[in-house]
Amino acid sequence: MELSLNEKIAFLHALIRMMTADGNVSPREMRFINGFASMRDVNVGQAEFDKAKAMSDSEAKDILSRMSVTKKNLLGFLLQDMAHADGIIHEGENLYWTKIKNDINITIIDKL
Repeated sequence: MELSLNEKIAFLHALIRMMTADGNVSPREMRFINGFASMRDVNVGQAEFDKAKAMSDSEAKDILSRMSVTKKNLLGFLLQDMAHADGIIHEGENLYWTKIKNDINITIIDKL
């Protein structure tokens, strides 16, 4: 599946938000996001990470909500995996999941 550069940055934004939702970033979460960034079809670097960190939630929402259902579902699975990466589902992760799921209409996964 091919993602545009803006979609890749918005994906990173959402993954970073999920990763930091509990106030801690574990080494497993860092490995997960770095693994995503280095995937052959994604292949982004520090400049894209910086753009993702600077991106507003509303800008990310705008980009992500216009994606195909397939891309939204992929993001849903990635967010679910990120939430589980440290072995604990924190309340902040559940809150972010509920917000993004509803904001961009992810339908394939109901809960973390």
